[in-house]
Amino acid sequence: MNRYHQPPATSSPHDRFDEALDLHRAGDLDAAALRYEAILSDEPARAEVLAMLGALHLQRDQYEAAERVLHAALRLRPDRASILANHGLALHHLGWYKEALARFDRALAIKPDFVEALNNRGIALAALGRSAQALMDFDAALSLASDHVGALHNRGRMLGTLKRYPEALASLDRVIALEPDNTRVLRERGMALAALGRFEEANSCFSDSLRAMPDDTEALIHCALAQAALKHFKAALEKLDRVLVLDPTNTAAMNHRGQVLCDLNRPGEALSAFDASLAAKPNVPEVLKSRGVALMALDRMAEAVATLGRALALKPDDVHALKNRAQALRRLKRYSEARKDLEALLRIDPKQPYAAGDALLCQVHGCDWRDLDERVEQAVDATQRGEPAVHSFILLGLTGEAAVHQAAARMYAKALRNHDLKKQLAPGFLPDPGRRLRVAYLSADFHRHATAELVTRLFELHDRTQMEVIGVSFGPEDGSPQRKRLKQAFDEFLDVSSLTDDQIAEKLRAMQVSIAIDLKGYTADSRIGIFARRVAPLQVSYLGYPGTLGAEFMDYLIADHTVVPPENEHFHDEKIVRLPDTYQPNDALRPIAARTPTRTEVGLPPKAFVFCCFNNNYKILPPMFDVWMRILHRVEGSVLWLLADNQQAARNLRREAEKRGVQGHRLVFARRISTAEHLARHRLADLSLDTLPYNAHTTASDALWAGLPLLTCMGHAFAGRVAASLLRAAAMPELVTENFADYEEKAVQLATRRNELAALRQRLQDSRRTAPLFDSERYTRHMEDAYRMMWKRYCEGEAPASFDVPPRPPANSSGQTS
Repeated sequence: MNRYHQPPATSSPHDRFDEALDLHRAGDLDAAALRYEAILSDEPARAEVLAMLGALHLQRDQYEAAERVLHAALRLRPDRASILANHGLALHHLGWYKEALARFDRALAIKPDFVEALNNRGIALAALGRSAQALMDFDAALSLASDHVGALHNRGRMLGTLKRYPEALASLDRVIALEPDNTRVLRERGMALAALGRFEEANSCFSDSLRAMPDDTEALIHCALAQAALKHFKAALEKLDRVLVLDPTNTAAMNHRGQVLCDLNRPGEALSAFDASLAAKPNVPEVLKSRGVALMALDRMAEAVATLGRALALKPDDVHALKNRAQALRRLKRYSEARKDLEALLRIDPKQPYAAGDALLCQVHGCDWRDLDERVEQAVDATQRGEPAVHSFILLGLTGEAAVHQAAARMYAKALRNHDLKKQLAPGFLPDPGRRLRVAYLSADFHRHATAELVTRLFELHDRTQMEVIGVSFGPEDGSPQRKRLKQAFDEFLDVSSLTDDQIAEKLRAMQVSIAIDLKGYTADSRIGIFARRVAPLQVSYLGYPGTLGAEFMDYLIADHTVVPPENEHFHDEKIVRLPDTYQPNDALRPIAARTPTRTEVGLPPKAFVFCCFNNNYKILPPMFDVWMRILHRVEGSVLWLLADNQQAARNLRREAEKRGVQGHRLVFARRISTAEHLARHRLADLSLDTLPYNAHTTASDALWAGLPLLTCMGHAFAGRVAASLLRAAAMPELVTENFADYEEKAVQLATRRNELAALRQRLQDSRRTAPLFDSERYTRHMEDAYRMMWKRYCEGEAPASFDVPPRPPANSSGQTS
C-alpha cells in the first residue's frame, strides 16, 4: 500500500512552514514534526500544516495520530482530495475499511484521475472482500500510470487471490522488471508460479528472495512447500527447521513440517510436529486432520477417529477429514459408521473419486444388502462411463464382468502415469544372460498374513545357484514367527517402510534388480507407485491381486489356463505367463494343530451336517446366499458355519436367513484364531461352500490342505476362477461347477450321500502327497522357468509376450509333510 500522499507545498508567508517543509522533504522527520507542532501551537487552524503533519505520521506508521490530525484538517478543508486520501489511508491501517472507502470515494469524486487514491481504494475494497471492484480500481490506476509499482503489485496479488495465476504472474513480472530486488514481489511471484505447478521456477524465486532476506519466515515456508512439491523433502525440512529457529511459535511451520515428515514416511515425528502446533493453537481443523492421518499411518486407528472427529466438529464439511475418518473406521470394522461418513462426503461432493465404491465396500462388509443391486448397477455404469467411482479391487467382489474390472484398473493406473515419475533404469544396466537373476519380491504382507502363508515356501526353495532373491517389505514388523521365517527365506531382506516410493525405486534401480514382482496390486497397503517409477527391466504382477492392473508399466501377470484362459486374455493389459498347474503357491510345511476342538466347543450341533465358508463376509452377496439358504432348506438339520468378521454382518446375515425361511440359529459364526488352530477346526465341517463372483483364494487352499472338500462355482473373471484352478491342481475337478443350479444340486447330493463325500475326502487326503497343488518343489521350478523365459526374451531384445511354462515331472523330494 502507498504509505502516504504528500500534497504539494503551498506558498506561505511564514518562513517557519517553509523550513518545516524543507526538513520534511530532506527526511528529517523528527525536526519537521517539531516545526509543524510549533506552528500549530500558535495557529491551530492551519489546514496545510495539519495535512503535512498527518502525512508525516503516516510515514512513521503512527496511524492513530495521523487519523486525529487529518480529521482536524478535513474539518477545515473538507474538499481537499489529498487530505481525504491520506485520511482514508490512516483509517484503513486502523482496520476501519468502510470509513476508509468512503474517504477514497470522496477524494476520487473531486479528482477522478487521482492514481494513488484509485490504488488505495482498491486495497480497501480488497479488505472488504470486494475483489472484482478492487481489480477494476487497480486497472484504472494503471490506465493512468502504466508503470505504477504499487498498482501493479496489488493487481498481481488480487489476481492471485482470484486464482487467475497467469495474469497475476504477468503483473508481478512487470514489477520485477521495474524493481528487480523487490523481495516481497519475488516471494509473491513464487507463490503464483507454485499455484501454476511450476515448482522449479517458484523455488528459484523464493531462493532469490531469501538471498536478500535470509530470515524471511514467510519466504522460507513457501520455499519449503515448493521443495516438498518437487519431492526435495530433506531440503524442505531444513527450511522449516530454520523457520522454527527464528520463530519457535510459528504454527504454520510446525504443521508443514509434519506434512513433510509424513511425505518422508516418518509418521511418529510428524505426529510430534502436529502436537506442537496444536499445543499453541488447539483447534485448527487442518492440523487436526493432518494429525489424524499421521495416527492412521501409525496404525492407531481409534485415536485417529477421535482426532478426525475433532476436526470435523470444527469443519463438518471437510471432505478429506470425512474420507480419512471413514477409512480409519473401516480398519476398525465399524462399517456402518464409516458408511455414514462416506455418504455425508458424497452429499457434499457427489463426484468425490472412489467414495461411492468405498461406501459400497462398507455395505457389503456389513452384509447390508438394502438397495445393493441398484448401487452396484450405478457403480458399474459409472465405471463404464470412465468415472472414478469404484476401485477395481472392490468391483472384483461385486461383479463377475472382467471388462468392468479392466476398465476400473485402467482408470486407476492412468492416474499413476505421471511422466515425472517415470525414470530410466540406472546407467550401465545392461542385460547379461549369463549372470544370476536378481529377483525382488515387493509386499506389505511379509508378516503374519494370508499371502505370506502361501508364498514363504517358494522363497525358501528358490535355487540360489540360479537366482538371488530379495524381499522388499513396506509393511509392519509384527515380531511373528512368520516374519522371522520370511527374513531367513531371502538372500537379502529390505525393510523400506520408512522410505518414499521415489527412495525405494532409486534403491532397487541401484541394486540392478532384474525382475521386480508386485505381491499387492490394488489391495490394502499397496505401493504400486513404486512400479510406476519402473524399478526393473521386467515388472510382474503376481498372487496378491486376481486380475489385471491395467498399467503399461507392468509387463507380465502370473496365471494359469483356468484363471486366464486364452479367450479371456484380452481382459488383461499384461502379457500372460501360464504355469502348468495353478498360479497359486502352497506351503507344504504349513502346520495343522494336532488337537481338533469338539463341535460343542465351537458352537456347532454335534450331529448336524456342517456346511462352512470361511471367506470374508464381503464376498457373500444375495444371489449366493439365496443358493445357500435353498441348500439348508433341502438338507434337513444342516447348518452353515461362517466367519465372524464383524457383529453387524452376523446380525444382518441371520436376519436375511429368517427372511428366506431359515432359522437364524442355523448360521453359526467362527471367531478368528491362529492359522494352525483354524486349519484344525476344518475337520469339524463336512463340506466347504465357495462364493461367487469372488472365490475363496487362500481360504480355498486352507480347506484343501486341511482335507476338507470344497465346492465352487466357476465364474468368468480371474477372481471367480481361482478355486477351480486349485481344485483341478488337487485332482478334484468334479467339485467345480459352472452355474448355481449345478452348484446347489452338487451340494445337496454330497450332503445326502455320505459315502460319496467320504470317498472324496479320502481322495483329497491322499492327494496331499501326490497332487501338483501341494508339490512346493515342482511349483518353485515352474516359477523359476517362467522368470528365465521372460528374462531370455528381454536379453534378446524382444518385447514381453504371453507364453506357457512347460510342465515338469513331479518332484522327487518336495519337502512336504503328510
